[in-house]
Amino acid sequence: MTQNVADNGERQFRSLNDIRLYKEELKKRIKRDEDRIAEKWDYLFHREEDAPQNKAQKFAKMLSLGSGVFDGMMLGWKLYRKYQEGALLFGKSSKKRR
Repeated sequence: MTQNVADNGERQFRSLNDIRLYKEELKKRIKRDEDRIAEKWDYLFHREEDAPQNKAQKFAKMLSLGSGVFDGMMLGWKLYRKYQEGALLFGKSSKKRR
C-alpha cells in the first residue's frame, strides 16, 4: 500500500495506513522545524557575553554601564519635572497655562 502523487501534485491515499505514514512524516518534519527554530532563537537571544579579559575592557564595560545608568536617571528626572504631581496619571498639569 503506497501513496501516489497525482498529476496536479496532490497526494492520493489508498488506505488508512498511508494516512498514518504521512501523518508520522509530517510530525517528523514539524519536530525538525521546531528544533531548528529553537536553536536559532537561543542563538539570537541567549548568547553568552565574553568576560572582559584585561583591565581596559573591564573599565570600558564599567564606563558603558555607568553611562547607561546615568542616562536612565536623567530621563527619569526630566519626565518627573515635566509631569509633576500626577499629571501623567490624571491629565492635570501643575503649571498654569496661559
